[in-house]
Amino acid sequence: MFFLGNFVGEGALECFGPLVRRLLLTCFLRKCTVVVLIMGDCMKVEIEPGVPIPQTRCKYPFDDMLPGDSIFFKDERKAASARVAAVRFAGKYHPTWGFTLRRVEGGWRLWRAL
Repeated sequence: MFFLGNFVGEGALECFGPLVRRLLLTCFLRKCTVVVLIMGDCMKVEIEPGVPIPQTRCKYPFDDMLPGDSIFFKDERKAASARVAAVRFAGKYHPTWGFTLRRVEGGWRLWRAL
């Protein structure tokens, strides 16, 4: 009979993975002192096949931009933030793409260069 935190009984080890079960059983058989803290009941996890992975979480339409397309910003800070997001986006999803930010009349414009 095992006593592990909130679990009492022979089925107490079912909530652990095989490596942890082996470790606990080995320690039990060798009469080691084992302290296991469990916060609640054993959680059952359901596997859901066929759920598609979202493409991006980007708030800017970088993926839809073609070379020469641009986005206009009135605020310099938002333009700079978008430039950083564009560079990170390109580095992660399209390493050959390039972006450039320039000051234009009335604000800032971010172009997809390549």
